[in-house]
Amino acid sequence: MLGWSLCYALAAAFVAVHGSRPFTPPRAGVLGGARDRVTPLFGVSRGHDSNPLLDVSGSMQGDFITRVSPGIEGEHRSPRFSLMDRYVLDLERFATHPELSTADGRQQATIDLRTSRSRRLEFAVDAAFARTRTPGDLSAGTGLTLARAPAEHVEAHPAIVRQVNPVTEATIDYYRGPTNGSSAGSRAVPIGQALASIGTYRGADVVEVNYGIRMFLFEPDMPADFCTSVIVGWSRQITRDADVELRGGACADRR
Repeated sequence: MLGWSLCYALAAAFVAVHGSRPFTPPRAGVLGGARDRVTPLFGVSRGHDSNPLLDVSGSMQGDFITRVSPGIEGEHRSPRFSLMDRYVLDLERFATHPELSTADGRQQATIDLRTSRSRRLEFAVDAAFARTRTPGDLSAGTGLTLARAPAEHVEAHPAIVRQVNPVTEATIDYYRGPTNGSSAGSRAVPIGQALASIGTYRGADVVEVNYGIRMFLFEPDMPADFCTSVIVGWSRQITRDADVELRGGACADRR
């Protein structure tokens, strides 16, 4: 959001643990020890925005914003399965511009699921959703936008990890994160990536081979372009706090 802001916040969180019995670690060879946790979230903040209308004509009018943010966070853990989720809703009240006040100024939701069918095979997926009335919230680079408008961002990232042997690990993952409502201009926007990699560890040395396909969107109404790449990397930890890494490869465009 354009302009400066001064903000003070008061937040409180309350934890409610499902079940009255204390958690006991599972015994070896026994499936059990599942644990659930639910955390209601609540936050209140008041800040000042020097340009809430995102006016570029120079006649900016500041406003004080009161934001109430209720939410909930949940967690479930067992020896072979874990699930974490979170949802937060922002209710906003503008003192000078009441037409901007809304009960759904911003919504954010995340989920993270992981399961292991065996010691060598793990599946994971995480996803995030955000909806806002200020698209600049979704612009990680600059945070600038020229108009207030509804905007959404959805991303998902599933992955499979296989421990081939004690020193070799294979990974297949996919990421997709289209953005709705933000202006990309003529720049290429990455909307998806599929990656297969295998890495082997030899003492302090790590050798990794990656094969990936990336999807780019140049114009909203045009089909996506693809880039196929093969990258080989090597790294070595030379001290406890420093390592050296070399990477190289080739990329081929498919249009």
